[in-house]
Amino acid sequence: MSIMGMREWFRKNRVLMLVVFILLLAGLLISYGHFGGNTTYTAADYEKMVADAREAYAANSSDPATVQALASILADYAAFLNDDKADQETVKAVDDEALKYYNEYYGLMVLDATESYQAEQNYANAYMVASYLQQRAQVQSMMDGMDGKAISDQANQWMVTAMTHRIDELNADLAENSTDHTIIADLADATAALAYYQHELDAEVDIDAAYLEAIDLCEQAIENCGNDVEPAVKASYYQKAANYAENTGNNVLAEEYYRMSLETAPADYDANVALAAFLLGDNRYDETIELLTAYRETLSDDDANAANIDSSIEYVEALKEAAENPDTDTEDDNNSGDAN
Repeated sequence: MSIMGMREWFRKNRVLMLVVFILLLAGLLISYGHFGGNTTYTAADYEKMVADAREAYAANSSDPATVQALASILADYAAFLNDDKADQETVKAVDDEALKYYNEYYGLMVLDATESYQAEQNYANAYMVASYLQQRAQVQSMMDGMDGKAISDQANQWMVTAMTHRIDELNADLAENSTDHTIIADLADATAALAYYQHELDAEVDIDAAYLEAIDLCEQAIENCGNDVEPAVKASYYQKAANYAENTGNNVLAEEYYRMSLETAPADYDANVALAAFLLGDNRYDETIELLTAYRETLSDDDANAANIDSSIEYVEALKEAAENPDTDTEDDNNSGDAN
């Protein structure tokens, strides 16, 4: 999926987010240290660690590592207090303090990354600034009285800068090797990403034109794949094109690309689950189950993907059952209530 494709897909297909997580094994976890308390520590242990972290912070509050350490231990302590059934006001106070220091930490990282960009203006440094701004915006969105929008807008502007550099760098690479399929595919991503973030800043930007250009670039990358290129690589380019076609609303073309991806690499996990996710997004449960079942039959029980496909099939079957019998849960609840 492209740099911005996942974010746009989630926005347009929120109902299917959980399904895509299962099918694509997207272990996305942004928790800022909220992993749950460590049962080997006591409250006294946490209080000591927090006190030590505060002391280190007081001695050097401009060191990002010191600020991050304080934020992290406060977040862990809040999780511990919550697990220990502490008063929720106390939990919230500790958690809010953790967020305050995370906000401070990401602010320091933005400054460092900005200095790096000023010293050397390129894609990598601009992208780093944008990434830290995005993290800070997410922290601020969880803080009382803040929504993070202003920081998010800054992040989008830096992403525009980053992608502009990226396109320039890739075009320079293509000037030296005009047939390199990997560079062309990366250019497709950057072209779509630039338009996406421009559109985030200005809704008047014609994002569909960029997606169509990205599709053409994917076609070029596919054409430039020689016989020595792994089928899965070529299949991934078809998947990119399919994603861009979906983003323009052309699901017919998207399906064609997804099926060409699978035809190119029928044994490839990503090619199978990408088409399955597309079919499921169109509520084509039987086709999804048939596709996943056929793929599962090609896998041995000890294959790393076997259990994942089994779980996916069960989940799609449950979705199908729920779609075909929408009143089942209500009737069960009523019957349960009568029994009580």
